[in-house]
Amino acid sequence: MGLNFLRVILWSVTAPKFTAPSKKVFLGGAYVAKMKKDTRIGKVKNEETVKILKEKVARAKSIVFADYRGLSAGSANDLRAKLKAENSEMLVIKNTLLKVALEEEKIKTDDIKKDLEGPTMAVLSFEDAISSIKTIFEFARKLELPKIKSALIEGVYADSARVEEIKNIPSKEVLLSQVVGNLKSPLSGFVNVLGGVHKKFVYALGAVAKKKDS
Repeated sequence: MGLNFLRVILWSVTAPKFTAPSKKVFLGGAYVAKMKKDTRIGKVKNEETVKILKEKVARAKSIVFADYRGLSAGSANDLRAKLKAENSEMLVIKNTLLKVALEEEKIKTDDIKKDLEGPTMAVLSFEDAISSIKTIFEFARKLELPKIKSALIEGVYADSARVEEIKNIPSKEVLLSQVVGNLKSPLSGFVNVLGGVHKKFVYALGAVAKKKDS
């Protein structure tokens, strides 16, 4: 009896342990499967986002890139509404997706690479290339936000300093009103108006135009 008892004890110590599959292992496998599924879904969503962005970029007369850090949700909504009223759209999206969309539209991104770092919003103007720039600067007069980094005007890069000069160019509506208003004036006055506008425009975009031609 004593010997059998000892054998039982020895067997219980040396016998191989048979355990049920670890719950953690099972959950880990399920987690990995879920991660793969989420990755596939994320990839599809990114591709759809890039497709939509490409369509918007192709239609845009200008694209302004700005740092929106510090801008409250309420202020952002106010700015979005102002831009929407002039047929412009404010977007906050992943910089990488925006970069892909620009490149797929054959727009060089070397100059704006540094501007697509950190929190960045993009404002696309579909009617007047300059109106959105004016709106952003006017909005930022009180809050000093958002801060414009650069812009693409008709596909041509302009840094923040150049954009600030361009904001002073009269909008399309103002130009038209000036031209119409001077149609009744002597010819010399009409020429002077056109000359002044031309000089201002050339001064603001001269360097940009040269870069585009090269």
